[in-house]
Amino acid sequence: MIRLLLTTAPHDSDVAEQLKTATDAYRARSFRSPKNSPSSARYAPTSTCPPRWFYFGYSSYFTLHDDNHWSYQRAERWLADQACRTLLAAAAKK
Repeated sequence: MIRLLLTTAPHDSDVAEQLKTATDAYRARSFRSPKNSPSSARYAPTSTCPPRWFYFGYSSYFTLHDDNHWSYQRAERWLADQACRTLLAAAAKK
């Protein structure tokens, strides 16, 4: 579904708005953490911890599938593993 929205959005303003709404909702649910909680600082982007959107966004997922010919499952597992490694490495440096 997201692939269809991404392809159609540049040509249809209604679809572009639906994609924006879906992306905003996904990001809000995925990256929500209470203000002033230790986890907010832990997951904040830094030079050693790139923004989480790289791991959980559309582009990296589709690149691994389309360009590298990975299955969606393999791409999902690899991105999740890399996100965990990056977050753990950043936490260990503190």
